[in-house]
Amino acid sequence: MRSAAVSVTSNIAEGYCRVSQGDYIRFCEIARGSLGELGSQIQDCERWRLVTGDQLTSLLEQYGDTTFFLERLIAGLKKKQKAGDWDKSFGVKESSEAYVAEDADLPFGLLEGISEELGNSEFPRVSPSSPETKEEA
Repeated sequence: MRSAAVSVTSNIAEGYCRVSQGDYIRFCEIARGSLGELGSQIQDCERWRLVTGDQLTSLLEQYGDTTFFLERLIAGLKKKQKAGDWDKSFGVKESSEAYVAEDADLPFGLLEGISEELGNSEFPRVSPSSPETKEEA
């Protein structure tokens, strides 16, 4: 059940981050499928009496609300798609700054202990806490 629930939000996020309206709708529809899977599992829990009373009522209310809002999201996205007024600037974007590492001038090294665990002695070992690490490398 946890996997199906996490899949719902993960698919919505993935679709949004693709910055393509068609992909966003498609991933929301995949999320709808995961939500249906979760609904089926809730029914199984009810049938097997694993969840009853107030706990079941609360779970069904949350499921119903989530289904309603996801359907409204999909309908709204399809309406925007039909109208052609999708604003691509809402996508997730990184700033144009380059990635900078403070220790970029140092050669690559594995932390002490990791090299031995991996059975790899090719890379120099680096102690994360020793101040002379930079000088040794």
